[in-house]
Amino acid sequence: VFMTGIAIIGFWRTYFVQFFQGTLDAHWIIHVHVVVFGAWLILFLGQAILASKNKINVHKTIGGYFGIPWGVLLLIIGVIVTFAVIAPGVGEDHTAQNYAVPLLASLGDLLAFAILLAAAILYRKRPAVHKRFMVLATASLMEAPVARIAREMAMPEGFLFLVLVSLSPVFIAMGYDRWKRGSVHNVYWIGLGFLIVKLTRFIWAAESDWWLALSEWLIEHLYPIVKPII
Repeated sequence: VFMTGIAIIGFWRTYFVQFFQGTLDAHWIIHVHVVVFGAWLILFLGQAILASKNKINVHKTIGGYFGIPWGVLLLIIGVIVTFAVIAPGVGEDHTAQNYAVPLLASLGDLLAFAILLAAAILYRKRPAVHKRFMVLATASLMEAPVARIAREMAMPEGFLFLVLVSLSPVFIAMGYDRWKRGSVHNVYWIGLGFLIVKLTRFIWAAESDWWLALSEWLIEHLYPIVKPII
């Protein structure tokens, strides 16, 4: 519920207000992205409720037949949206500096989500580990709405702000662990470290030669594949 609130607040002015007023001028893939991402949050909440009510068989069925495919769909749509958003900055000469940072921001989130989701799937027969990786996977997607909240409120988009707010669902989950179990599960510590490293990518990768070269390669090889769709 908390993460859903972050997502809604983050995109409230730039998407939802304009959508309901009929003034939103957005590519159709953006609407698909909102639906897919929103459905993931609803699915995540529903699965948590089922697990808490000990309806494990229903939880497993939904996860296997709907949850995993939906997570994959979220990744695919995320990649397409990434290129749809950065396309105006590519230009004919597709200078890497025009799109390296937004490409790093979006693909970094998607890669983190993919790794954590894969871990959750791998450990799906170990509920204590599985559910915590699912929390971490969903929390990894909070960076984008938090950055928008910062811009809307004219707040600094500094590293500390992104850590404190985008990782607040993880901190809450860790606090609950400490209160309920007496200690924080190791998965949360590992996941927290992983997500902090992800957040630091703007410091160690954004303007590096290797990332600029990789960004150019992605535009040259992946962008032509996605371009007909967008």
